[in-house]
Amino acid sequence: MDQYLKCNNLKCRQPLTYTSKAYIFCLKCAQNAFSRSSTCPACETQLVEKEDVVMVNLNPSESFKSSILAGFNPETIVEVCSKGLAFWNYQQSQEVYYQELLCQNLKDKRDVLSQKIKQVIHSANDEITCIF
Repeated sequence: MDQYLKCNNLKCRQPLTYTSKAYIFCLKCAQNAFSRSSTCPACETQLVEKEDVVMVNLNPSESFKSSILAGFNPETIVEVCSKGLAFWNYQQSQEVYYQELLCQNLKDKRDVLSQKIKQVIHSANDEITCIF
């Protein structure tokens, strides 16, 4: 099953630029945020190093995938893969947290509406009782 990372700008959530602080943004949000400031829009950390904001192609060609780690020693390859997996896991956990918050907000709205409906029904029943 394909799962895609989403922009960490909660107002956007589009599929994606990567910061060293473990956040990822779509190109539009990244350009808007980083053209004005070198502050991460998700965590408000200053991004001062050259590698703090990196644009990456999240759909690389087969030839790129075949050559990107060529020549590195196995320890470096494993380290790079480990960091990539850790980033992916972090993003997935953040997505789960975000979806849980959305779900809770919807449940809260449902509960409020349910109470309002009960009040309307109770008022309507009282009015009907008064009529008869």
